[in-house]
Parts: sequence; C-alpha cells; structure tokens
Amino acid sequence: HEFWQHGTGSIAVPGEEDGRFEQWLETGDGRYVIQLAPDDTRAEVTNISLSLRSGLLQRLTLGFQRGGQGIKPDMIERRFPGCRGVLDALVARYGQPQAFVSEMEDNLEHRVRSWRGPEGTLHLDCGRFTGRTAIFAMDIEIEAPGTPSAWPEPAPKPARKKR
Repeated sequence: HEFWQHGTGSIAVPGEEDGRFEQWLETGDGRYVIQLAPDDTRAEVTNISLSLRSGLLQRLTLGFQRGGQGIKPDMIERRFPGCRGVLDALVARYGQPQAFVSEMEDNLEHRVRSWRGPEGTLHLDCGRFTGRTAIFAMDIEIEAPGTPSAWPEPAPKPARKKR
C-alpha cells in the first residue's frame, strides 16, 4: 500500500508516525496503489490503483502485469493475460464496446475499447508490439462520471453517402 502525492514525488505508506498516509487518503490528490500478493489475485488482477482528487475517487485502475524479467517484447507479453479473454468477459457483461481508439507509444500500440454508462466509463487497454501478433490486456480503467478521460475521444466516423 502506497499513496503517491500528485505533483510532489512524495510517497506515504500506512503506519508512518506522521499520519500522512491517512490524511492524504482522506483529502489528498494522488494515487493510492495496492500491489496484490500472488495468492490474493483474482481474474488476473495483480494491482489496484485509485486516483483521488481532494480525497474523492476519480479513476479506478485494475492492472494485470505479473512479475518477470527482461525488456524484449516476448518477455513483456508473457507478463500479461491475453486480451481476448478479458474482452470476452467484458462484452458478456456490458455488451459491445461503444468506442475503439488505437494509439502508438514508442513501439507499443494501445488498443483501447470503451464502454460508457451512467455509473462512469470503463476502458480496456490492450497492447501489441509493432511487428508482433500477440495482443495482451494491460489494464482496465473505470472513470467516475464527469471525470476528464485519460484516453482520447475516437475520431468521428465519416458520414455514409446515400445512394
């Protein structure tokens, strides 16, 4: 358990004598991060992160990265579950995604699918390295209603011409 205070680089952990962790969790701006022990993981989730503003939840992130060594694409791919299984579970529960955005970051393509509802917005971020076929689930983000999205809006589809 850690709380990373926004904009300061400061980190607090539970049990510190100055009470910063509890205070920041209640009223602070930053991220509360929980790393799950291997025996505590469920449905491939390995960590949980809460983004807070003035102590109010803005975004919940469920991360899927397992431990491992190496920086080669095949080594990184093995640390994550396949995207298809996670996507199928979300589609079974929420229907087809309402938006799809693809963005490149260095040699990693983020393939983000989104669902929107009155409770907020859910994003599944799957990754694929350039020149590789494996697509893996990196995380799920759930944004509170009214929270500015961390993901860009998809480009509008061109209007269909009438015949």
